[in-house]
Amino acid sequence: MRSRVRLAFLTLLAILAFSVVLPVAAQGQVLEGDRAVFGGTFVLKRGQIMRGDLAVFGGTARVEEGARLEGDMALVGGTATVAGEVDGDVALFGGTLRLEETALVRGNVAALGGTVDRAPGAVVEGDVIENSTVQIGPPALGFLERGVVRVQRSPFALLLSALGALVRTVIVTLVLAGVAFLVALYLPNHLRRVAHAAEEAPATSFGVGCVTLPIASLLGLVLAVTIIGIPVALVLWLALMAAWFFGLIGLGHLLGERLLRAADVRFPRPTAAAVVGVVVLWLLWSAAGLVPWGGGLLIRLVIVSLAVGAVLLTRFGTLVYPNKPASPEHVLPASPEWPDVPPDEKSGPPAPPEASGPSQPTPD
Repeated sequence: MRSRVRLAFLTLLAILAFSVVLPVAAQGQVLEGDRAVFGGTFVLKRGQIMRGDLAVFGGTARVEEGARLEGDMALVGGTATVAGEVDGDVALFGGTLRLEETALVRGNVAALGGTVDRAPGAVVEGDVIENSTVQIGPPALGFLERGVVRVQRSPFALLLSALGALVRTVIVTLVLAGVAFLVALYLPNHLRRVAHAAEEAPATSFGVGCVTLPIASLLGLVLAVTIIGIPVALVLWLALMAAWFFGLIGLGHLLGERLLRAADVRFPRPTAAAVVGVVVLWLLWSAAGLVPWGGGLLIRLVIVSLAVGAVLLTRFGTLVYPNKPASPEHVLPASPEWPDVPPDEKSGPPAPPEASGPSQPTPD
């Protein structure tokens, strides 16, 4: 009995000793290779060394004091805290980076739409670039190093940059498709009028949009200078944004209707046409940013002006413009099954009219 108790005690003691020694051993381990965290949490503990790049998508990452990351760190829509050392660059895509007092970043810190919270004692040997704009082209395929662009520094950086742009485009496209479905479900006639104005009077719609956009923007800025005019400026800008958004859905409805008819859909539903058209139109809008020499900006300006102008000409789809009979494509033909005469009337030649004049006497 005593031997069993002694054996159990020694076993428990060994387990406790192993549980104490194991974290100490884990703290000094070396992590090899790149790591990607999707919606989770990654912690590089004190004494740990990671040799590779770290990518966090919508999660949380922390490099504790005394830990070292021998590579780059990329964050997409999450939170990262650095209290140790990072030998490479740190890139944010819409996330938040916290550099504590003991943090040391030997590369650059670039925040594209993100926030950098830097403590007074944090050291960044490279450049800190916040809310920078990435230029489309080969130089944008790498991170910055000492103020000089590194072209295609690594496949990991290139893949991460492309993946971040793809995720943002997909999310915005899905949101727009959902809103377009609801608008087409409850305001189908309004969308048809906006699409009709953009199709029948594209030059007028474009001209009205080109004139309205700069005037409304300048007027909003002037009103915002005065305290009394701030609410009016906000209302004006909100109305302008609503016109652009509603016009985008109207143009999408027109485009989707044409695409569905080309796919042998005779009478496309307004919801289907709006969703298909908005998705295609927004993908074209996103791809326009790849056009160099200001071509993408010109394409987007044409879309915005046409959309806003069509909405203003139709008073947000409450009026028909131009006020003329619609083209046969916009009028649904009557079903050939419907009769032209009521069903209770018999077909046949019409009865001859009765002769007028004095009645003739009837012979006996």
